[in-house]
Amino acid sequence: MTRDIEIRGIRIFAKASACAHACAYCLIGPKKLTELPFPRFNALAERFIEWRNEKPNPPPHVLIGFEDSYEFDVEILAGLFHLYKKLGWDDEGMSVKLGGLRMRTEAEMHDWLLTRRDVAGLKVAHASLAGYGTIHDQWNRRERDFDFLYNAMRDAVGLGLKVNQRIFISRSTIASIDKLVLELDKITPNAHRYLSTFVYSGFATRLEAERITEEDRDRLPSSVAALPRRSGDNWLSEREWISTRSDLVSDRSTRSVTLSLEVNERNIDRLESMQCEEIIAKLAEQTRQAYATLPSRSELFEKYADPSNRCIYASMDEIERKWFDAYRRDYNFDVAKGLTHLAA
Repeated sequence: MTRDIEIRGIRIFAKASACAHACAYCLIGPKKLTELPFPRFNALAERFIEWRNEKPNPPPHVLIGFEDSYEFDVEILAGLFHLYKKLGWDDEGMSVKLGGLRMRTEAEMHDWLLTRRDVAGLKVAHASLAGYGTIHDQWNRRERDFDFLYNAMRDAVGLGLKVNQRIFISRSTIASIDKLVLELDKITPNAHRYLSTFVYSGFATRLEAERITEEDRDRLPSSVAALPRRSGDNWLSEREWISTRSDLVSDRSTRSVTLSLEVNERNIDRLESMQCEEIIAKLAEQTRQAYATLPSRSELFEKYADPSNRCIYASMDEIERKWFDAYRRDYNFDVAKGLTHLAA
């Protein structure tokens, strides 16, 4: 059965800046960088924002990203924030991720944050933490990465920036989260802090043995259980998902899709010569064709659902990706990356 989709908008992004290290749980996985100059990316993004603003309410959803790390000039960051403001984002969107930056001394990092605050209008610094101390370093595949992030967060607070902290919970990090939170409270107890499981995507598809289980979830220390979970997450096991949310594997449901447009030096000339509506129409057709080739949800469910699996997943999408990976292995099947939620 053909999968029905509804286009709700577009995400325009360029992979222009490499992370200085590769986390073991990276949801992106291997990546190829572009040498696309930011001004050309910016001009294309501004065209889409203008196109969006001309549409009746509710306008199409438009997301902008110049990725994968924030290891680029402050002028580019200022340009990105300018785009975000045109999209109507508030101060929470004027943020940088500290993960993936190259190592700097405390003085260098202080200056890096200060410059981005004063020149670009930086408001928020975000850090992802996988356990305390060397446990985090092992997961992030870089010695002293925890100390680097800790000092950077402390500097950010001292500069009047808000700090967001994502704490990854896995079977090997649970025991250290209490200590981690105590140390983070020394920086500020007012950070926006939340728990997250590893997203089943990219490198993290190899980490099923690290997933917490129903038993782990239900026996978390009270101090850890009290932490909020990432917005939108619903911590259910595969067993629980398929027994309580069978509606999510129905072939009758329509999926809301944000189109994915990766911009690079190979396609920018063509994109610059096309109208926004033309780009949307072409990308929408490619996306519909990609979804049409996928096995149905019910087929994946019948062949690969494991009603005995007590490992925790934050969404049904993650479980469907797991089923699809098994299907790809069994049938030597592939689909273009980025066009569907199963091959993100």
